Amino acid sequence: MMNRLVERMRRLWDEFWFEPASPLNLTWVRSLVALHALWMMFSRNYAAVSGLPIFWISIPSGLRWRYLLFPGHPVFEQSLQTIAIIALVCVALGVLPRVACVVASLLVYHLAPLETFIWTPTPFARGLTLTPLILVVLACAPGAGGYQLWPRSPASDHEPSWRYGWPLRLTWLFVAQIYLFAAFAKAEASGWRWSSAESIRRWLLVFALDPRWRFHSLAFWLAAHPTLCLIIGIVTVVLEWSVVLAVFSKIARAILLPVLLAFAVGIMLILSIHVGETWLVLTFLDVDRLAQRLRAWKRPGGASGHQCGLNSFGGAGRRCGVQHVTGNVLDESEQIEGQLCGPARCQ
Repeated sequence: MMNRLVERMRRLWDEFWFEPASPLNLTWVRSLVALHALWMMFSRNYAAVSGLPIFWISIPSGLRWRYLLFPGHPVFEQSLQTIAIIALVCVALGVLPRVACVVASLLVYHLAPLETFIWTPTPFARGLTLTPLILVVLACAPGAGGYQLWPRSPASDHEPSWRYGWPLRLTWLFVAQIYLFAAFAKAEASGWRWSSAESIRRWLLVFALDPRWRFHSLAFWLAAHPTLCLIIGIVTVVLEWSVVLAVFSKIARAILLPVLLAFAVGIMLILSIHVGETWLVLTFLDVDRLAQRLRAWKRPGGASGHQCGLNSFGGAGRRCGVQHVTGNVLDESEQIEGQLCGPARCQ
C-alpha cells in the first residue's frame, strides 16, 4: 500500500514538473520578464539614489554587504545599470539568452534595493523582487528552439519538451506567491476580519484622505456603500488564495489571467497603488495556443478548410479522405487525393 502511494506521488510529481511545454511559451516568458525589468530600469535612476549620503543613514551595514551597496559611487552604479540594460535587451531578443540571464540577474539583484530603501528599511517588494529569481531559472533553462535570435537552434527544438516545462512552472509558482504571501499576511495580521465591510471602508478612507495619492473620488464613493466594501473584501481574499491554482491548471490560468489584470487596474484606480510585479501574471498566457489559432485563421478557407469536421461538411467525416458527406467509403485513389485535403475538397 505504501509503495503504491509513493509511486503515485512520484508519478504526479513527474507529470507536474516534466510535462512537455512549447518553446514559444518559454520564449514569451523570457521576453516578458526582460521587458518588465527594462521598464523598471528606465523609469528609475538608481545611480542618483546611490549618491545621496542621507539615504544611507538608515541602511544597516549587513544589507549593504549583502547587496554590495556602498555610498558615494554614482558613476559606477550608472555603469552597472547600463550593463544591466544591455543584458536585459539581449534576454528579450534572445541573443545568448542564458549568459545574458546570468548577467542581468546578478545586476538586478544588486540594483533593485536602491529603489526599495527609499520607501522601507527592507529591500523587498518594490517591483523587481521576482526578476532575479526568474532570470536565474531562465539561465538554467535550455535555449528556446528556433525562437531565439542567436545562436539559432535546430528545427527539432521547436517541438514541445519537458525541458521547456519546468522553467515555466517554477516561474508560475514565483508569480503565484505574490498573492499567496499577501493572503498569508492578511490572515496573520487580522484573520478573516480583514475582509469585513468596516475594515475595507477604513482602508479606502486611509488612501482617499492622503493627498499624496492621485485617485480619491472612487474610494470615497465605495466607502459610502458597506455592501460593496464587503464584496471587495471577500473577492480579494478568495482571489489571493486561489491564484496558486493557476500553477496546476490550464483552465485556472485562462480564468484568472483577465481577472488578475482587472484586479490590478481596479487597485490602481481605487487606492492609487501600482504593484509593478502584477504584470508578470502575463506569464500565464498560452502564447503557443494563440499562435496556433492565428495560423489556422490565416489559412485559406479558415481552420475548416484544412480539417473537414462537422462544420465543414455537416456530415460525419473527421478529415478529408476518410468519408464522403454521405458517409460512403472512398476508394483508394480518392483516399490518397483526400489526404492532401486541398481547398477544392474541403470547401
